[in-house]
Amino acid sequence: MLRRDFLRLIGAAGLAAVGFPVRGDVREEFIRPVYSVTKSQVSWTASHSALKVEALVYYPADSREPAPVVIYSHGLGSSPEKFAYLGNMWASRGIVGVFLHHPETDDAQWRGRIRPLPELRELYKKYWNGRDRALAIRFVIDRLSEPGNESSSFAHLLDLSRIGASGNDLGALGALLVAGQLPPDNGPSLKDPRVTAVVPLSPPVFCEADHAVPVYENITVPCMTVAGTRDDGIVGTTRAWQRRIPFDAMVHSDRYHVILNGGDHMVYGGHLRARRQTADADYQNVIRAATTLFWSAYLKGDRDALGILRTGADTVFSSLAQMESRQAEKAGSAAR
Repeated sequence: MLRRDFLRLIGAAGLAAVGFPVRGDVREEFIRPVYSVTKSQVSWTASHSALKVEALVYYPADSREPAPVVIYSHGLGSSPEKFAYLGNMWASRGIVGVFLHHPETDDAQWRGRIRPLPELRELYKKYWNGRDRALAIRFVIDRLSEPGNESSSFAHLLDLSRIGASGNDLGALGALLVAGQLPPDNGPSLKDPRVTAVVPLSPPVFCEADHAVPVYENITVPCMTVAGTRDDGIVGTTRAWQRRIPFDAMVHSDRYHVILNGGDHMVYGGHLRARRQTADADYQNVIRAATTLFWSAYLKGDRDALGILRTGADTVFSSLAQMESRQAEKAGSAAR
């Protein structure tokens, strides 16, 4: 029943479908680098606990304008370095990217092991609710907001009135939690009003489609979800067709859903086998272009980028990916 509903929704009237080819369309003007990029390693420690958060920060070194900030949380078995293609792209377009490192669930948990899946499944059971990711995002916003924080090399660039949250897999869940999703463990809300837009890549879903609206209706900030048609979880239970549920269930926000045709759960950070590197790079080009347009529209107030997202005018269609869009039904957010 749910799969039939999914197929029906793809063809439903009122959805704007926009093609995202890898190269050669009007998007080039929005993804062409504008600034040189500098990368910095940053560490924050909480004064009241043993919490320590490390991050790779990408920022536009030669920008003279205050820059929006996007905080990114990687998924289980990954690392910040896997998403350098996003950090470099966003920073080159005037957006500071703070890519968090979660050492308890990074790629060190499986490298060098013959059969890592049992250990990864146990880690997933421990961190499945995404609460650690959301708390880390909130903690970093706190630290960035403090005078004299450790990010002095780029602190003068930060415009903390424009903060985005993003992530892959469990990190995507963390982004949705700070945006207002009801926590899957039924614990206290993790919504953070300082977050003004979110981009979850391959979000895990813990509810049925028929009961999803109450789970996501408190999200009122613009959102872009990204998922592949073969994006089944490796250790999690979310199936590819379920990853669009947040997009369908949100009612109070401008939202977009990018569909990677043929994309699986590994394309975001890249497969290990060399034969997949070219295909991964193609998908990653789509992801960086779509997300850069989104941040430009909703964090930088770029009306041209917003127009392309909403209408797809002059955009060349391709078979690699497409996007659906819906605007807020009630008092949702508009581009700044």
